[in-house]
Amino acid sequence: MRGSILVAILVLVVAFAEKIRPRHCLYAAVAITAVGASWVLYLEAAGQPDELWHVAPFFGSVLITLGWVVTSEVNIRNSRRQHTIGLITQHAFDATRIANREKIKERLPSYRTKLTNDIVNFDDENDTLLKAIDLELDYYEFLAVAVKNDDVNERMLLDCLKTQFCHFHEQNKEYIGHWQKSRPSVWEHQTKMYRRWIGK
Repeated sequence: MRGSILVAILVLVVAFAEKIRPRHCLYAAVAITAVGASWVLYLEAAGQPDELWHVAPFFGSVLITLGWVVTSEVNIRNSRRQHTIGLITQHAFDATRIANREKIKERLPSYRTKLTNDIVNFDDENDTLLKAIDLELDYYEFLAVAVKNDDVNERMLLDCLKTQFCHFHEQNKEYIGHWQKSRPSVWEHQTKMYRRWIGK
């Protein structure tokens, strides 16, 4: 029985490894401690019905702790949503973002127009088009890292930016691949996010 429980816990940890945060470990430690202490107190008082009332204060503390956990998670969720809304708003209305998109459209008028070495030398880091694309790719990389670290609401980002992000990534896939050949870590998080989003 105990072996089955341990296996189940390990399976859950592996399945949700990327989603587990330090606070979740704290919650788990508190829960395990509470369950263990509850069981010990119950065993001590089980044979003495008149002593069961001694357990009540402990269970009151458990309920208070549970309320703290729920309140904490609600606050974190609301904070993530507000942060996500701010990032989406910045993406849509920030002057730098708008200027970059205009520069890109001058030479890549449609998302169907793919960036290739025939249009611009990928190694020319002074080219205005590449500078604009780099800034946009860096912004998407920032979003992807925020998603990875659970700092933003991925569902909201997906609903608002999926089409634009996926089209932009596909448009510049050859350019991204060019730099990832020598440095695989370049824009790696947004590449993973693209693969994840494109199937949704």
